[in-house]
Amino acid sequence: MWLNPDSTESKFIGYVVVKAGARDCPNTGIAHYFEHIMFKGTQQIGTTDYAKEKPLLDEISKQYNLLSQTTDPKQRTTIQLQINKLNQQAARYVIPNEFSKLLTRYGGTGINAYTDLDETVYHSECAPQYIAQWCQLNSDRFINPVFRLFQGELETVYEEKNRAEDNFGMQLMEHLQEMVFKGSNYEYPVIGSTENLKNPRLSDMEAFYRKYYVANNMALILCGNFKEKDIIPLLEKTFGRIRSGETPMREPINLADFNPNRTLKIKIPFPLIKASALVFRGPTPRDRDYTAMQIAMHLLSNSNNSGLIDSLSSHHHVMYSMAAGADMFMTREVGLLGVAAVPNLPFGSKRKAEHLLWQQINKLKSGEFSAESLEAAKTEYLKQEKLKLENINSRISLMAGCYARGIDWNDYIRQISTLPQLQKADIMAACQHYFGNHYLLFHKKFGKYKKDKISKPPYAPVQTDNQNRQSDYAVQLAKTATPTLIPQFITLGKEVTTRQLGPQADLYTTANPQNDIFRLTLSWHQIQAKKPIHTMSDLFDYLGTSTLSKQAFAKQLQALGTTLSGNYALGGMSIQLSGFDNNLAPSIRLLTDLLQHPKTDKKFIATMKKDARLGDKFFGKDMEAIHEAVLDEIAMGDKAFELQNMPTSELKRLQVADIEGLFKAAQTGKLTVSYSGNIAADSLVNLLKPITEGENRQDYKGYDYEVKRPEKPTIYLYDKADARQAIVGTYTVLPPLDTEEKEALFTIWRNYFSNGSLNSVLFRELRDLRSLVYTCGGRAYTQWFKAKKNRPIGYFTTAGTQTDKALTTLSLIDSLLTDMPIDTHDLQNARQSAMNNINNSRPTFRNQPGYMAEAVLEGYTEDPNKARAAAISQTTNAQVITYYRQHIQHAPRSYFIIGNLKAIDRKALERYGKVVVEFKKDDIHR
Repeated sequence: MWLNPDSTESKFIGYVVVKAGARDCPNTGIAHYFEHIMFKGTQQIGTTDYAKEKPLLDEISKQYNLLSQTTDPKQRTTIQLQINKLNQQAARYVIPNEFSKLLTRYGGTGINAYTDLDETVYHSECAPQYIAQWCQLNSDRFINPVFRLFQGELETVYEEKNRAEDNFGMQLMEHLQEMVFKGSNYEYPVIGSTENLKNPRLSDMEAFYRKYYVANNMALILCGNFKEKDIIPLLEKTFGRIRSGETPMREPINLADFNPNRTLKIKIPFPLIKASALVFRGPTPRDRDYTAMQIAMHLLSNSNNSGLIDSLSSHHHVMYSMAAGADMFMTREVGLLGVAAVPNLPFGSKRKAEHLLWQQINKLKSGEFSAESLEAAKTEYLKQEKLKLENINSRISLMAGCYARGIDWNDYIRQISTLPQLQKADIMAACQHYFGNHYLLFHKKFGKYKKDKISKPPYAPVQTDNQNRQSDYAVQLAKTATPTLIPQFITLGKEVTTRQLGPQADLYTTANPQNDIFRLTLSWHQIQAKKPIHTMSDLFDYLGTSTLSKQAFAKQLQALGTTLSGNYALGGMSIQLSGFDNNLAPSIRLLTDLLQHPKTDKKFIATMKKDARLGDKFFGKDMEAIHEAVLDEIAMGDKAFELQNMPTSELKRLQVADIEGLFKAAQTGKLTVSYSGNIAADSLVNLLKPITEGENRQDYKGYDYEVKRPEKPTIYLYDKADARQAIVGTYTVLPPLDTEEKEALFTIWRNYFSNGSLNSVLFRELRDLRSLVYTCGGRAYTQWFKAKKNRPIGYFTTAGTQTDKALTTLSLIDSLLTDMPIDTHDLQNARQSAMNNINNSRPTFRNQPGYMAEAVLEGYTEDPNKARAAAISQTTNAQVITYYRQHIQHAPRSYFIIGNLKAIDRKALERYGKVVVEFKKDDIHR
């Protein structure tokens, strides 16, 4: 047990880490399959009668073993039909998703898990009042899990595999993984091969569980609001029951030496651009020179883009350049280091780019870097580590990674403290050792990887009549005395201090109880429609001042231990500084110089235009980006976010003066400044005067749009001919949410129907019982500003499914909206989920100033969650049901399909409406 109490939090986070991952079942996907099964309950949870259910589950397991040994297609179909019949019979005893519903009932949010190469991690957040129930439930799931509803999870993993095939980025990473780890158990994807996915064996999963899910191969990690002395007896009583066993022996990872003599080709579906990458073996966190090599990578590339590799792109020697060490928790046994470059378009060469990369690497090996840059890199690394440790979300993730990789937590903390002792010679020695002649050379090759599709077996949907039932376990658990959840809220004048900086300029601050690091964010709120929104954010990578080049400016920031990042968006511009409190004043002086005397060059303009053209090409290949843009276009019409960007064709007229002018003009918007640190608010007001004085700023009322209401039911289509999956859903316009009571009704209904994750009606019906989708949910287009709450809202359902199941999925969503199954227990859970979300998402001290600044900007005088929680707590099931029947059940609906339209039966679509709108790329993207 690793326990890390933190009384400043409103929640605790629990991880159960198992040292068992994809490497322990190479290419089979067993570890990942089993992770899915662990949400299906136990011998007491998720069943009405396990004694009657068990013989059917045993027979299902036998049939899957038989299926894995059978190759004849007809015989396989016969076995699959028998499996389906047995599943139908077993489903008579199943209570779907009871485990996740119970966690939600007792304060849980973020209920999920992931499987990696070395470990599987089960995690959730919870309100402290429910820690006893959390421990009871999460220990029981590991003691006697039951492999029920496996048919549905098998088909869900098929959907996950097909979905990955439509994501070229995931395809790319899978092929990179195969080439880098060739010949080892790290070579294979977590999800497993297509052939193995078709032939799962439940007996293999049982054996995997018996071998790896033993107490001495697992860790419970808790971070957050609990008292250690009070919790240990509870943990001994609950998690102490998990069986012990022999510590599993793992296959060693024997990786062949990297050989640069054979260039490896990576397919990327973009013409024109070239790319080169060099990948080296690096240290793992258990190696003595790990920290030295981390500093070396910061000298090559860092947050301020002041590194040796960064300089290649900021000086326009190449179009893009980067250097990175693999995340310390990527694998247990192998560390990786990489550098990459994209030559300038159109005539830059890969050979020259590689030569430039080696030039910068060799500077580290020979010691051609200053003592100042070394100290700056060490300071930045220290700051990053402190920031990771101050937040329980990142802290518990670090702790889980340490456990899975055999690193003592105290040793991890100690290695940070060794930074001051690192010398130049240590960096040189590490670089000479790792940046040698053994590396992999990758070149980009234009092309696409063949998509591997898994067709689903001939299974009929599983039916169960137990949605409204509770197990005896749940009934007994409900008898445990539990305090009522009362969320905590942020109070102006208490957690957050305010000051006026001038007309249309306000400051929000909070104290930092954790360390000596500040965060200062300046946000200028102003609509930037028809401006080069997508490309202006790139400006921060190339922007200097009239007296300091980009590299010189970045090095001065880095010497202070300060990083600067910026964003330019439709709603305005923001700049964030993060550094040490004792260097806040000089950091603000540098920022002031940048704001008042911005300077870029013609080469940035050329790069910006090339970026825009590449972005246009990428857009059509990204299914999620298309999905987002289609929904925006349906709900917002010509006010859609993507359409507010300056068209790429117009960028060619922009000059350096235009870009610098846009940067300065953005500073005339309403200003909110958010600060967390140890400097007093009044002192900060004085430090900011050079920035805040003398500007004629404009008020800000938010982005002005109203959701579109189709005159008739409309079918919206977007063709992506190479997609294996389709995204489908519905669109409805609903009444305004102009009171907290109405907002509470919609929030509870939406949690119940579409946004309750594992507990929603859509998830249960589309995924759990019918295995039609991998992802599904809802999205609302609501007004954030109080003054605009009297406007109607738009509501979408969305689901990703195989193209041949698109119309079946759409039909089921439509029927569920018209005839929504009603379960009073699940409605209660949806209300509890809303309260859990308010409590468990309470902003940390870092985010409190920005949270309240946004709330005041939108027209609130106090934490808006306070009124929301009061309304949610008073809303009854009957009121939610009435809301559904009055406003949703019979509301006019429109429909959308994104995917390969050749595979869609257009005639069958006519039942949903006669009006068809088929979008093209130019309709949804600028």
